[in-house]
Amino acid sequence: MNSSTEDERLLSSYLPSIVRHFHSLHKEFLPYISGDPSGFEYLGCDFVLSHPILTEDGVLEYPSYLLEVNAPPSQDTATGLAIAEEVHDAVLCDLIHLTVMPRVTGTEPRLGGWIPCLSLDGKGATTDATPLMRTKTVEIPPSKAAILNRIRWAIYERRRRRESEMELERLMKGADGGNEAPHDGDDLTVDLSLQEFSNFARTQYAFFNDHCGLEGTQPTIFLENAGGTQVPKQVAACVMMGLERYSGRVGGGVWVRRAQDTVRRLLGATDEHVVTLGPNASSLLILLAEKFRQIVSPGDEIVIAGWNHDAHRLPWERLAVNTGARAVYWKLTGRDPVESLPALLSSRTRVVAVGHCSNVLGHAHDLGAIVKAVRVVAPSARIVVDGVAAAPHLFADVAAACVDWYVMAGHKTFGPHSGAIVGSAEASLELNGRLRETGTANYEACAGLYGTGLYLATLAGHKEITGEGQGTAQDGEARGPVAPPAFDGGGTEGDMDHFFPGVVEEAYRRIRNVEGALVAPLLEYFRGHPRVQVLEEGPWAPVEHRLPIVSAVHRDISADDVVAHCAGSGIICRSGTFLSSQIFKSEYVRSACLGADKEILKEKGAVRFSFAHYNTPEEVRSLILCLKKLKGWGMI
Repeated sequence: MNSSTEDERLLSSYLPSIVRHFHSLHKEFLPYISGDPSGFEYLGCDFVLSHPILTEDGVLEYPSYLLEVNAPPSQDTATGLAIAEEVHDAVLCDLIHLTVMPRVTGTEPRLGGWIPCLSLDGKGATTDATPLMRTKTVEIPPSKAAILNRIRWAIYERRRRRESEMELERLMKGADGGNEAPHDGDDLTVDLSLQEFSNFARTQYAFFNDHCGLEGTQPTIFLENAGGTQVPKQVAACVMMGLERYSGRVGGGVWVRRAQDTVRRLLGATDEHVVTLGPNASSLLILLAEKFRQIVSPGDEIVIAGWNHDAHRLPWERLAVNTGARAVYWKLTGRDPVESLPALLSSRTRVVAVGHCSNVLGHAHDLGAIVKAVRVVAPSARIVVDGVAAAPHLFADVAAACVDWYVMAGHKTFGPHSGAIVGSAEASLELNGRLRETGTANYEACAGLYGTGLYLATLAGHKEITGEGQGTAQDGEARGPVAPPAFDGGGTEGDMDHFFPGVVEEAYRRIRNVEGALVAPLLEYFRGHPRVQVLEEGPWAPVEHRLPIVSAVHRDISADDVVAHCAGSGIICRSGTFLSSQIFKSEYVRSACLGADKEILKEKGAVRFSFAHYNTPEEVRSLILCLKKLKGWGMI
């Protein structure tokens, strides 16, 4: 600030406006600047000061505009490095001369001056880049404050690194503090009881250990897993490690490879399968359908299953419109859909888009039978499977099923918000190789996907990250969590040792056993209720293919009212069509819901209770008791 009294008085006029900006930041930033050792050391705010304006009340105001908020750990700008400050000043000058001054003074926009930069020539040597306007640069030695700041930050980083290592050591010892019973043998089929397994799984989740429930109610019962599962400690630890041990594209690339390998083993793919990672399954399906434009021609046919999520319907409908192909709809009929599939196929069929499991109906389809039926009539067709609703509950085994493409969502399979799609080598080659998302990969999400593999290894009972010690829980003793290996920024050799053959299958076998027992009492109760209709694919569906997704319609009570009543008892569930609109428009579902208003059914949908292996029999009993207390529910 200029030392003159006039300048000080002028700048002080902007203080009320600046204070208002700080008040608006207060709530969001307070946790990071209130003295918490894990928080930020300070915040640096840049403001643009505008010319005074006269309000309608005749008051002269001096407005300021918050331009930028800087918070360490961005050390290049936090330590006063000369090069960083010059770039920062150049950007601000451009902003002022290009946008602010023309509006305030009426002058023409003027391009600012940029500092000289260095670039590499074809031989790797440095050459002077040609700037728009050269400025004289002077090497300024770092100030004492900058040096102290660097030292303090190095100490902070070292402390945080040690805390992270201690947390990982604690995770390796398990929730019981490391009191593990000895084990022997390499049998991966030892069962824990239903209650023991659910209780052990819950110890791996902060949500169930730290969450106190909705305010004023009992502890929360989480039954909206189809919308997104809870996240175990292994995933959280890996995401934290991915953030804290991040080292640019080198370190990020390690996490990408680990995530791809995890997805392959999670879905039962081979090393030849190509894995593409993205922000979510929906965007990957859009990307895939767009790539199919190069191989779909006018007159070709695209078969779309009637139980598909809208994310697995709309991209293929757009593909048909854009290429002149014909969309063929594989409708729900209440009978085994494989029976009606051959009649929908022809030599012109190029794509069969099918959901492995509906996020409403809860039935897992036989992929092997579908593939066999397609190959007989349309051998060149590509089978694209949406496995988002199925992947949390069963082993996809895409290599054995011989599907061409299979997509999953990380955040619905005990992982971070992410998506992954696996393509066979032949199908990928047809589309000229790997699908490519634009921009830099989400490295911390990749680290979290790797953590999902660690969690499943824990569920399978594997104790250590070694290829030799294939031990498992014995005599009902559950092992503690498998922890991530040390991150050295190098390759991935040994990173997947916890995922040796059989681990994924065993984890899913235990998950299926628990979930089947969980959902059976609720299905029995709903099916015997005269006013409740369970939405499912029909009596033909094998019991072993029933996943723990239960959607129902009450003849007299709206789905929204059921959800609100459950919320009052601390039970989280959901109502709606769940972006599976075609299901609620189908004649099969509409005719099954006798007494229900067809238009309300189409718009409002059903109430859904979706379980995971960490839910408990007691929670199922609590749900049934809660529903019985709902006025008008009936069948007390």
